Amino acid sequence: MKRAIVFGATGGIGQEICRDLAAEGWSLYLHYNSHEQTALDLGKELFAKYPSQDFLQLNWILHQVMLSWQTL
Repeated sequence: MKRAIVFGATGGIGQEICRDLAAEGWSLYLHYNSHEQTALDLGKELFAKYPSQDFLQLNWILHQVMLSWQTL
């Protein structure tokens, strides 16, 4: 199964990218920063259309990760 992380999945462009990838058979990690409900709703929408694929929400704040790497 193909898998991808879509960063910014809750924005307008990100949602359309998710819909396109899901239609092509991709399972997705839906990245969000502060729009958790939008990510949940999008995951439910995609799972209803493509029940054999996975759609998981991912709240990963890149700024914090980058700062952690700089201190190594």
